Amino acid sequence: MPPPPLEGLPVPTTSRVSFPRAPIASDEAPAPGFELATMEASQAAYQGAAALPVRSTRRLQRVVEQTARPTPASPLPHSPAGPPEAITVLAQLRQPRTTRQAILAAVILGPPKALETSPSSSLFF
Repeated sequence: MPPPPLEGLPVPTTSRVSFPRAPIASDEAPAPGFELATMEASQAAYQGAAALPVRSTRRLQRVVEQTARPTPASPLPHSPAGPPEAITVLAQLRQPRTTRQAILAAVILGPPKALETSPSSSLFF
């Protein structure tokens, strides 16, 4: 069913697109604005394109041969996760000298003995 006619709208009398009234003969058509390749260059390009299936077949055969016995990829080097400060502290604690220094610093900079609670002392006894 065709759509209803549009009432109240102006009907265009001319089209904005212009089409040639008569076909142009090939002799009258303008020449291309670029230089065409020579016959030798065209033949060389055609021969190169004709060799593409052979070259791609050889390449795919090499890929199949290489993947016939796949070798496992070498593992990536382990990169520690976390903030750089934590990584530095862990690296230092792995050395005995820096571990002793950390324990001494904790004892020296820790809370005073008077504020420490011992597990044997009780407030009720």
